[in-house]
Amino acid sequence: MKYATISSPRKLTTKQQKFVEGVVQHGNGAKAARDAGYSENAARVSASKLLTKANISEAVERRKRQACCYP
Repeated sequence: MKYATISSPRKLTTKQQKFVEGVVQHGNGAKAARDAGYSENAARVSASKLLTKANISEAVERRKRQACCYP
């Protein structure tokens, strides 16, 4: 699966990009964190921390808009 490049003032790591794609795909932050390679045991905490970062939450919103308008 190819991940869209997400341009942001702060570049996202590959793992963060996978997390963003997972959140957009199924809406579950903990599952997205596990799928992206974050710790199984700390997936909920990792997702919460990631989503509070401005560059990541902005990337999620941008991808949701793209998914909505460009199938």
